Amino acid sequence: MWESNQQVIGNLPHSSAFLTWILFIGLSIQARNVIFNTIYTSFFLPYDSPPMWELLDLKLYCRSHYSSFTAFMALSTCLKAYLFYILLHAFLQGRLNQPFSESLVKSILAEAKVSMGIGVVYFFGHQYGAWLETQNVVIPNLALVYLDGAGVWI
Repeated sequence: MWESNQQVIGNLPHSSAFLTWILFIGLSIQARNVIFNTIYTSFFLPYDSPPMWELLDLKLYCRSHYSSFTAFMALSTCLKAYLFYILLHAFLQGRLNQPFSESLVKSILAEAKVSMGIGVVYFFGHQYGAWLETQNVVIPNLALVYLDGAGVWI
């Protein structure tokens, strides 16, 4: 029994690294989609781009507000992908085997800084969306534009 538990515990970093790879790749694709769709819809109407067509009212209202709002979207998705890149780098360097090493402390501090940055971007993106709604601009549900905070991870 004890040996099988040790094998499970020994395999945790490998399975966690695999899961982190999957999340990193998925978030990188999501970030690329947001950036590409933002550039594409800056020149064309966003009928072909499902998450962006909901921002059509904002684009027709003011292009600079549209660019600012989509910049919050792009920044939030890029920061999430970068967070998982830092975590993946920690897994691949084997830093988790030495829990009190200086390199692991630096990695955890970097993750904390990026997480704080994600929270700040969500906060300002949400406030900006709320301000735009006071200007009678229709803003879609913030979960659809990747600015919903904790709901984005579900």
